[in-house]
Amino acid sequence: MINYRLKSTATLEIILLCAVFFPSFSLAQTVYQIHYLGNQVSLKHKNYYYHDSISCQNQIQEVRQKDYRNGYLLAGIDSILHSGDTINYFYNHNRKLSGVYISDVQNSVKTTDSKQSFKPDEWVKFSTDLITKDLSTGFPLSKVKLVPDTIMNDTLFASLDYKQGPYFYFGEIDQRNGILVNNRYLMELLHFKTGQPFNQKIITRSRAILSRLPYLESQYIPRVNFFGEKADMYLYLKKKPANNFDLLLGFNNKISGASKTVQITGQANIDLYNSFRLGDRLYLHYENLQESSPRLNFFLDLPYIRLPFGLTTRFDLIKNKDEYINFQTQLKLNKTIQQQEELSIVLFNNSSYLLQVDTVYVKAQQLLPKSLDFSLLSYGLAYKLNSTNDNFNPTQGLLLELQALVGTKKFKKNPGILKFDTNGKLNTQYDSLNKNGVQSNVQSNITGYISLSKRQVLKGSTQGFLLISKNQSLENELIKIGGIHTLRGFNDNQFTSDAYVLSTAEYRFLLDRNSFLSLFVDHAWMRLISQNNIIPWQNYLGIGAGMQFRTKAGAFGLYFAVGRSETVDFDFSSPKVHFGYTAIF
Repeated sequence: MINYRLKSTATLEIILLCAVFFPSFSLAQTVYQIHYLGNQVSLKHKNYYYHDSISCQNQIQEVRQKDYRNGYLLAGIDSILHSGDTINYFYNHNRKLSGVYISDVQNSVKTTDSKQSFKPDEWVKFSTDLITKDLSTGFPLSKVKLVPDTIMNDTLFASLDYKQGPYFYFGEIDQRNGILVNNRYLMELLHFKTGQPFNQKIITRSRAILSRLPYLESQYIPRVNFFGEKADMYLYLKKKPANNFDLLLGFNNKISGASKTVQITGQANIDLYNSFRLGDRLYLHYENLQESSPRLNFFLDLPYIRLPFGLTTRFDLIKNKDEYINFQTQLKLNKTIQQQEELSIVLFNNSSYLLQVDTVYVKAQQLLPKSLDFSLLSYGLAYKLNSTNDNFNPTQGLLLELQALVGTKKFKKNPGILKFDTNGKLNTQYDSLNKNGVQSNVQSNITGYISLSKRQVLKGSTQGFLLISKNQSLENELIKIGGIHTLRGFNDNQFTSDAYVLSTAEYRFLLDRNSFLSLFVDHAWMRLISQNNIIPWQNYLGIGAGMQFRTKAGAFGLYFAVGRSETVDFDFSSPKVHFGYTAIF
């Protein structure tokens, strides 16, 4: 931020103030009052009283910037009067001018630009660009001022007095409330490098970057301490509750012959942030949403490992009844390319082992079953953009995630299958599959939040996945769809698909920052594979309502939904119910 200050009615000065981030030491009872002089009705303001000096100076700066662009180049504070507990600022718009003629621009600024006459908005841009350049190249105390000579025909004739001031370079980051996170990680996160020229942009945007960390918050704006030629950044950080334990229960209808029962399903998560003070995240997930089909997921994100990139690793163990078990591992090398953008190199391995072979199908058809032992090693790229205003309950912003992988799948010959190979046909099928083992997949997620008003938020999202292979997709490599996280109104993990598009529209009425009521519609367009059958692309729809509310004990969620497909209509007598609890600490 740049402050324009009038030293007298004949001298206009532009000085950087906020780079130093001076704290306000005013007493609580002090009142700051601005008196606007002149008849410019459009520049009158409703609020003339302020209880801190920074708000008052920001208001003066805002009005002055508008004045300059409108031709009031001599506008500014005429005088300051102290009266008891009130500090009075008398602001004078002065006369309107059509422009300014500067006689010595080239000599003062050392530029090849021969321009000498400036309209008011051109002068504001010229002076602002000059100071902004100095702010990013090590000269935070740079100033430029017009020294007026005379006024002729509404044109101000003046000379230019430009001083860069002393040079400063970045020193260290100082966490004034104690070390809450590794300093080197903070420097990497904020693009703050010791020895580089002082850059005001790094200071200005640092608070916005820090506000996106779920486990920290800034008590005050970052401040800069200048000592000698060095500029240290002071951060006032405070730990914010972000660790959470999540428990979710679901109630699904289970039909067995003529009887109808309710099956209770559930999942539990524990999510830990900054445990090692490296900005890390440790996540553990367990679920058992279908009978005898548990899933265990481990996730570790290390954004700082003393290298120019971060590391993310993930492990999944997926068991499907007594049919097969999958072991999946993923490694990502992440590089932040912009403040909200991340590019990753991905290495993914999926190994699947059959626990039980469909021997009846193999003997009768002399064909390989739709689930086989295999290992798949894939590699590719991932991109992430996150501009949402909160990691847990965003009200505005966009989340975009894209990933593309390609790899080779190798099929392991299963003795339990080959023992039925009487004429070599099954062995030939294995060989054919291994010759065409190249496989790729692409997936995407786009989620947006729009704040309709202070208490109303509209959420929209679209997820897509496509598995591409010359061979037919196997049942033990498919993505499971259904339940609260993908398609509400249907049983958890009810569908298995190798290609789908999921869309959601959700209206939320906020009760407070972390509590809301919601109405939602989920839609899926999917190609399914089930029990050796391929079901062509069909539409599925889920509708429902829910609520989430936050208490001191944690966050509670309750959702009701019903679903329909192209063959089964809504059944409002048997809604799907999901109840969740999250403890935050």
